Parts: sequence; structure tokens; C-alpha cells
Amino acid sequence: MDELDRKNSLCEFNVYGIHEMHPILEGGEANLENYNERCEKNPGHIKFVSLEQFAKKHLPFNCRSDELLQLIKVLAGLTVRLAAAASSPDRPKCWPNTQIPYPSMDEKTRTGTGRIKDIHKYSKIQKHQQYGSCPCQKCEKNRKNGKSGREVWIEIEVYTAQHVIFDELEARGASCRLFFDENDCQLFTIEVLNFADANINEDWCLFNCVTCDPAIMDKLENLMSDYRRLWRPTYEYFKSSRDDHRLVIIVSHPHGCPKQISVGKWLERNQKGDSESKYIYTAATCPGSSGAAVYRLGYSGYLDFDRHVHGGTECNLNYSSIGLDDLD
Repeated sequence: MDELDRKNSLCEFNVYGIHEMHPILEGGEANLENYNERCEKNPGHIKFVSLEQFAKKHLPFNCRSDELLQLIKVLAGLTVRLAAAASSPDRPKCWPNTQIPYPSMDEKTRTGTGRIKDIHKYSKIQKHQQYGSCPCQKCEKNRKNGKSGREVWIEIEVYTAQHVIFDELEARGASCRLFFDENDCQLFTIEVLNFADANINEDWCLFNCVTCDPAIMDKLENLMSDYRRLWRPTYEYFKSSRDDHRLVIIVSHPHGCPKQISVGKWLERNQKGDSESKYIYTAATCPGSSGAAVYRLGYSGYLDFDRHVHGGTECNLNYSSIGLDDLD
């Protein structure tokens, strides 16, 4: 496929291209920072801003609102670093109904990015239809030893690209790291519980995690509360100007390293049907950014069904998975 064909394919309603998982090779995670320093796609990472440094000055002048800045910080808090060690034998060789190779990572552990969609809290009062106490491995071990599992826990829904986490087997072998904002920050991880949903043609998936760690539960509950408070008003305020500013925000973990925020514009919005769409945009990404949420200011109006995640890159442009826009 020559460059013209690749550009034409990029504008079509598909998700084929160069996907941006980051392989963990010799040296393991301790060597990831070296990839940051040697990055060929974005030398020096000058288009990325750390969570700590991100401020209104990094936004276009006509988008510099306190509410949007707060929302971006909350979205960053809900962004997770994924590391998948398993590769499912059910990964297809090609994308459905094509001869285009499907991403294969048979020999490699790889990193990607995900976004927490929602959390659900359970207890003796708010009972779970399947579990009587926390279903995490530690609590399960306690139950087998005659002890009790914790009676309060949360389940966390996480969106990412399906080429990052393909199915149940890959989800079960993945790690999900929270609040990875700096190299020396405290390690917080949540355990994957099950694989919930996916669409290979749209390249997104949803899986569930679990934790009974009180510190994690409190922080995630506060983040989700802020997320729900800020999301809709920000959408309503900017939707009338969405085709003017065309703002795209991505929070991801380039090269598996601490999260970075990138700001850009969408260049193409390819729509199919009433509200399905795919975006082509300039917001910076790197290997490790696959699966990161693609926030489109003024179009990201759905809380629970905003499935646009970063899909990959082609011809020096980036593209999303296929998802739903709020066109009200």
C-alpha cells in the first residue's frame, strides 16, 4: 500500500493503520524511560505536558475555561496504564473481511492506555447479584482459609482499544496501574475481574476490575463525582463552537511511562449513520498511547457510551476507534 492509498484508507470508516502499543523488551519496565528519551515519533516529547504542569495556557485561547481545565485533570485521574503479558490464540490473523494483518504481539508484553468509564460500589446494603463479599484474589484466598473477604468493594469499568486487550484471556493476564503521574509516585494497581464487551470492527473493548483498598476506593469515588459534575456542563457550553475550535485532548502513557496530556485539533470527522464517527487528529501520541480516551470538546457528551479511544497512526496523523457522538 503506497502513501496515497494509506491516506485514502485513513479517511475511510475503518480502524486499520499502525497501532501504538509499546512492547516491553530487554530490561523490562526499568528500561521504558530510555524509549522516552530516544523517541523517534515525537523527539523530545515537546508536544506532551505532564499532569502537574498542565495549565490553561496549554489550551487554545477560546477554550481557556476553569471548568474545562478541571475536567481535563479529572480525565487524567481516570486514565490508567495497561500492561498485557498474554496474547490470545483467538486473535485473528487479519481484520475481518480483509487481508490486512491484525495486530499481533505473540512474543511481547506490551503497554497501552485505558480510561475508567464508571465505578460501582457494593456492600451488605448494596448487594452484588453474584458475590457476597469482595471477589479479589486476596479476599478469595481469605475465604478459602476460613476467613472472610472484605464486605465493601468497588468494581471499575475500563475502556481501551480491543487491539490492546483482545479477550478474556488477555484481560486476566493484564495489569492496570492507577495514578501513574510521575516516575517516583506510589504504585497503585487494580485487579482485572473479567472481560465484558468488545467490537473488533470499531476497535474498542470494556473490561471490569475490582479493588477493596479503601484509599483507592475513596479517590476513585471522588474523581467519578467530579467527572459527572463537570462533564455535561462543559459539553453544553462548548457544543455550539465545536466545529470552530475542533479541540481534541488525549491523556495517555507514552512508552508505558507516566501519563502525559496532549492537545490538538481534529482534521476529519467521518460519520456513519446517526451518530457513529471516527476522528483524524493532530493531538500527539506515541507507542503506549493505544486505547487512550479521545476527548472531543463539544462532541463528547455521552457519559457512559463515549467509546472513542486512540486507535493508531498513519501518514503522520492519528486516528480514533469508532464511537458515538452526542449531536444534540
